Amino acid sequence: MELKLGDISNYVVERYGIDLKDDKLNKLKGLITSNIDISKFQNIETLFKFMDKHQEIRERIIAEIVVHETHFFRNVHQFLQLRDYILPNLIRKNKKIKILSLGCSTGEEPYSIAMIVDYYFKGFKRDISIVAVDLSAKAIEKAISGIYKKYSFKDYAEFEELEKFYIKKEKERYILSDDIKSMVQFIKGNVFDFLKYTRETYHLIFCRNLIIYFNEKTMKRFLDLVLDRLDKSGFYIAGHSEILEKIHDGFQIIFLGETFIYKKRSIYKPNLIEERVGKSLNRFVKENVPKSSKKEGKPVKVERVNKEIDLLSVKESIFRSLEEENYKEVADLCREYLAKKKEEDIGIILAYALMNLEEFNESITILKGIKGMNSVLKYHIIKGINYYFLLQFNRAIKSFKNALFICDSSIYAYYYLGLIYEQLQNYDMAKKYFKKAISNRLDDNCIYEMERMDRNLKIELGEFVKIANEKVKKIEMLMKE
Repeated sequence: MELKLGDISNYVVERYGIDLKDDKLNKLKGLITSNIDISKFQNIETLFKFMDKHQEIRERIIAEIVVHETHFFRNVHQFLQLRDYILPNLIRKNKKIKILSLGCSTGEEPYSIAMIVDYYFKGFKRDISIVAVDLSAKAIEKAISGIYKKYSFKDYAEFEELEKFYIKKEKERYILSDDIKSMVQFIKGNVFDFLKYTRETYHLIFCRNLIIYFNEKTMKRFLDLVLDRLDKSGFYIAGHSEILEKIHDGFQIIFLGETFIYKKRSIYKPNLIEERVGKSLNRFVKENVPKSSKKEGKPVKVERVNKEIDLLSVKESIFRSLEEENYKEVADLCREYLAKKKEEDIGIILAYALMNLEEFNESITILKGIKGMNSVLKYHIIKGINYYFLLQFNRAIKSFKNALFICDSSIYAYYYLGLIYEQLQNYDMAKKYFKKAISNRLDDNCIYEMERMDRNLKIELGEFVKIANEKVKKIEMLMKE
């Protein structure tokens, strides 16, 4: 029986979804023929069935076709954004957070995630689970052991302080703490099979430098599975060379500092905007067109329909710009919308955009012009932050206490009250509010109220928790002096 490169190529594509070049196929052919007497097999199918049943052969094939190049906090800017942007966003929106690391290799990636969770978000640790999947049994075995060499800890200066908490050095071995190891569940398996058969949805999926091995058809099939398993509020982190928007239109790219991440497209799908307009128009016609005109077949007034379409389009643009934190554009679009139709929520967004543009007085003027907002959390939070930056502390305190009356677990209200009393040198009160901020988290009502605003506030939760803790320590030292 002759073993052809085409047969090997078909086998690798079918089993692993990987499209290899001829040089790799020749290496694989040599690996197979040097380890298996192929003359004993009647045909290609029986040879491949034999290979499927023998783990050692499969492991050597995997090692040949996949490069296990990894180390802790690799592509460090992605992990900085995990700390400063992604986890704070997810914590505010979800009671439980599920993280998935696909193609996790020897475990450096999921363990890096675990260390960030444990160090910066310890109060939420019990609500965050991490699952890691890889095809290689040897890689998974090494990951579970948690024992590494110095090479695995290169280029991670930004997180070097974590080493003393989680790594024990013994000669040339770097041994991971049991606490961190216990945070990750490792699964040996094909990532395609895992995505197909798992019933879970995940809020964050890491899959870096894996799809570069796939052909275009396999890439799309894989990304379809990822989208099925990705929560609507979730994020996807790919390798820097993997530009998903060129491959699949289901992902929206988000640029963050020196890196980028992806989220699942929802209202940003072009056809979805049309669907929303259509549904809104149907309701608009039903509610506003007299029954007699329907019976007589009189047309709906075109100018009213066009106005409704224009307003929906502007609103979509407002939310898109808000997501991108382009506050100048948000403010301009809100003014355009409000010139045509008065709407309290758009007024709140305008005030929020002006606050971020440091136009605090104008932001307060907008808020004062909105009626019926006394029971709305975000109204008082934004008002309080404006007064805080204008150094009008008494008014700021009143606004934040109003916010706490609506939602007594608003971490931002507690945090800013701590800042105010710290500046007033009332350290007892400052300490009290910082501690309340650290021990509280937003409940469902607060999340709902702050859904559009809170996720874009400048002090992200990861940084906030650390700052609040540091301030408590600083205040305690001042009080001892």
